[in-house]
Amino acid sequence: MMRMRPALCLLAPLLTLACAAPRSATAPCPASAPALGATPSGAVTGEPGSATAVYLKVTLRPEPPPTPRVHVELRAAGKGLETLHLATGAPGDLTGLAAVDGRGHLDARAVADAGGITVTLGRPVQGELRVIYDVRAEADMRAATSSLVVADDRFYGTGERLVLLPMGLDNAKGEVTVAIDGAQIRAPNAASSLGLGASRTREAKGHALVRGVYLAGSMGVASFDDALDRDHATWLGYTVFDPRPAAAELAVLHTALRERFKGGEEELGLFLVSTPRPAGSYALVPRAGGVVLHLGPNEAWSPSLRVNLTQLLMHTWFGGELRLATAAAAHEAEVTWFYEGMSRYLGARLLEHMELLKAEDALDYTRGLLAVQATSAHRGRPNAEIARAVATDREARPYLVARGALYAQRLAAVVRARSKGARSLESAIVMPLLVAARDKPGVPLPERAFVEAVARELGLGEAQALDAFLQGREVVLPADALGPCFRSHAGEYVAFALGFDLSATLDSPSRVVVGIEPRGPAATGGLADGDVLEDAFYREGHADAPVDLTVSRKGAKVHVRYTPRGEKRKGQLWDRAREVPDAQCGPVL
Repeated sequence: MMRMRPALCLLAPLLTLACAAPRSATAPCPASAPALGATPSGAVTGEPGSATAVYLKVTLRPEPPPTPRVHVELRAAGKGLETLHLATGAPGDLTGLAAVDGRGHLDARAVADAGGITVTLGRPVQGELRVIYDVRAEADMRAATSSLVVADDRFYGTGERLVLLPMGLDNAKGEVTVAIDGAQIRAPNAASSLGLGASRTREAKGHALVRGVYLAGSMGVASFDDALDRDHATWLGYTVFDPRPAAAELAVLHTALRERFKGGEEELGLFLVSTPRPAGSYALVPRAGGVVLHLGPNEAWSPSLRVNLTQLLMHTWFGGELRLATAAAAHEAEVTWFYEGMSRYLGARLLEHMELLKAEDALDYTRGLLAVQATSAHRGRPNAEIARAVATDREARPYLVARGALYAQRLAAVVRARSKGARSLESAIVMPLLVAARDKPGVPLPERAFVEAVARELGLGEAQALDAFLQGREVVLPADALGPCFRSHAGEYVAFALGFDLSATLDSPSRVVVGIEPRGPAATGGLADGDVLEDAFYREGHADAPVDLTVSRKGAKVHVRYTPRGEKRKGQLWDRAREVPDAQCGPVL
């Protein structure tokens, strides 16, 4: 019998096995900001002819509206200090630029380059370099996640917009210090990618500051230490869930991953930034030393959020240590199905193993993947062809990821069945590939290495099935893939369709709704060109759950309500077999 299921979109991340022991939490007091112009502790002049110590110190002083900006003082020693680069911005964003060294004043000339600013000094630097400048900021906390924001009581920014980095220190390792002086914005706490507190020093490469994140305000903080890891978390603004157990959960996941796969960073930071965002439209931004989570105050700590956050942690191994090279090296998006799809499935399995995903959550996760596969306009096209559309089509990457995760789930079920439970996808295929990648660090394995690993474990037939998958064949999960408590049957999925581009709308400074589909559900429900989005409530991926929008239209608030139902497509459905007791279910993934 044909049945219809609304499309679910619980696309998620991570891996399996090891469950770490609980870890104690403490809330450290932030250190006081050092006096502006203090000498870095690593500064060494040395005798004539000796090497000068490499160090880099950046002091940030956010200054509030009506002219929001960040005053920056940079001190540096090393080689190659004459050219500095700000990764994002225009020369008009910098004011008050001045530079001095051991001989005195240095001429500094700022010019626009590809996407950023290059500053060239008028002569070779002698001794310590000191550069000061102000960076223009915004006061609206609803600004895009890449913006530099300074409000009356909070500050958020990334290194690309703040750190004018000497080119010679980009890849040079030395003492790196960040100091955040939040006195002018009434910010008692501060944190950065280097850790909690207003001043932090660590041995690192210069580019770590550019890839870092910097926050100050009335923040909650927590740290988690054990023999393996030193993790920390900070939250800026209100959240409907308690961030403390969420932060502790992430720390345990981090440890579990490192115990399972070995390697990875010993210290991980979670930075939660709560701003006026619609529920369901959170943004995860990987940064040096951790992950920034931008979310609205009503966002729940949901299974989908857990899965997506965990997947980011796996990039250390998938797409990091373990990389695959396609025949056309320029088309790395062709292996997105492996990096993100494989890590999404393995991550969901780990969460289920740690009882952070319930059986129904795992079922929703699987249904969501199948819904994306069934309803995508890319259905049936070869992976390589879809990969070429990733840069211009926002639906291409999610489709590759969903198919990759489904293929991983199918492969895991086949390995488990053939070995009668003695072997797993990780032990049979993933870990041998990871070991091979570590033998030649930095060198991608050929994509055929994965095909050959599948053939060794499961035979030529499964290797041919993998080739068929790469050519676009639909992934069908085996009948026993979800265990004895769930049954597969044919049916229909309804595509989840908001009917406008929410991401582009949120990134727009004006919040004018972007990309309304002329005959889509939003337009039919009453959303109009020129509407300014104020708030939104919806369930991502749930085509039968109503969308409630609040928009500003010609000076008046208007409420728009509709059902985000898109096209119907046939696909594989799964439902609970009610005759099987819960005690006999076992793992779903």
